[in-house]
Amino acid sequence: MGPVTARALTARLAVLDDELLGPMHRAAAGAERLVVTVPGILGGVPWAMLPGMHGVPFTLATSVSRWFHGTTAAASTPSVGFAAGPRVPRAAEEVRRAADSWTTRGATRLLQGTEATVTAATALAASVDVLHIAAHGRHAVDNPLFSGFELADGVLFGYDVDLIPRVPRTVILSACELGRSSVRWGEEALGMTRVWLHAGADSVIAAPVTVPDDDACELLTAVHDGLSTGASPADALASAALTTGVSAPFQCHGNGF
Repeated sequence: MGPVTARALTARLAVLDDELLGPMHRAAAGAERLVVTVPGILGGVPWAMLPGMHGVPFTLATSVSRWFHGTTAAASTPSVGFAAGPRVPRAAEEVRRAADSWTTRGATRLLQGTEATVTAATALAASVDVLHIAAHGRHAVDNPLFSGFELADGVLFGYDVDLIPRVPRTVILSACELGRSSVRWGEEALGMTRVWLHAGADSVIAAPVTVPDDDACELLTAVHDGLSTGASPADALASAALTTGVSAPFQCHGNGF
């Protein structure tokens, strides 16, 4: 069924590309970057997988005003933290390879195995500029703030993020579904990505749907090649998609550049 599913996915993405991006590309012809704001009902669209978005730096902003007034300058020697949760075959490899990109450019800390606890991950998040978590994730549709990712001793929920006194400027969630949002009263979209942004993160890289472990590992380790040389999150993600050839739904939220 693999080839059949792939063809169906390609056809549906082409339809979405034509309906959603056609008018935008005509209005913004020649633009090298895109800032996209979408209603909550379109929050689950895998924008990064649309043909017209391949290799194009873009960010899904919560609002134009927040993007316009957001900060862009990154730390010259950022501190970077990584955490790998259990039962993800390539999580440990992913964080080690990603950390290698920062060997000469920033201080790195890794949490793996039994060290990757909720308490340790929370403390790590409060002490770094860039945070990368590779773990099993789940979006809770009925109560989005109970969305979270699995660590060695339990789940770090959206509610826990509000307890972190200082959150990283850039957060990478290598976990399925944590880029999703559920629409609540007043068309407000809630989910783990919005929680990090509300807590003060400038940008969050996450996926709204399930992602194969191999794709996540290859794409997100390449993202750090760009981040470590000073590229913005959106630029680093677009470049990684081109260099790896991986088509995955990871996309940048917030102030991606």
